[in-house]
Amino acid sequence: MRYMERRGSGLRKIINETSKLPGYTDDLKPKFHSDTSFRVVIMNVNYHPNKADNGVVNGVVNGVVNGAENDVVNRREKVLIALKVNNKLTKAQLAKLLGIPKTTLDRDLAALKNDNKLTRIGSDKSGHWEVTDS
Repeated sequence: MRYMERRGSGLRKIINETSKLPGYTDDLKPKFHSDTSFRVVIMNVNYHPNKADNGVVNGVVNGVVNGAENDVVNRREKVLIALKVNNKLTKAQLAKLLGIPKTTLDRDLAALKNDNKLTRIGSDKSGHWEVTDS
C-alpha cells in the first residue's frame, strides 16, 4: 500500500472525500486490500442498522436494480419481436431500430443465443435469424 501511495494521490483522495460525507465516522473509513489484486471497500455512510428509513433506502436501491433487470428483459423481448417480424435484419439495422448501441445489442444477442431463444442460420451477409419458442 505504501508503494501505491507514492505512485499517486488516489487513495488519499478517497479517504479525504469520504470523510466529508454526512454521517461519516472513523469506523466507516475506507479499507484497502492488496494481494494478487487491489480492492477498495467503501462503507455506506447512509446505512444505520437501527434506523427505520433503511427499509426505504433498501427498497429504492432494490427497485432500481430490479428495474434495470426488467429493462434488459424487455429490451431482449423487443429484439425477439423485431426478428420475428423480419428475420433478415442486420445487427446495424436492429440496433438502429431499437435505439441501442451495437455493443449492447451484441450482448443481448449472445445472451439470447445462450438461452436457446435465438439462432443465426447461414452467414452474417446472407443468413437469417431464427427465433425459437423455448
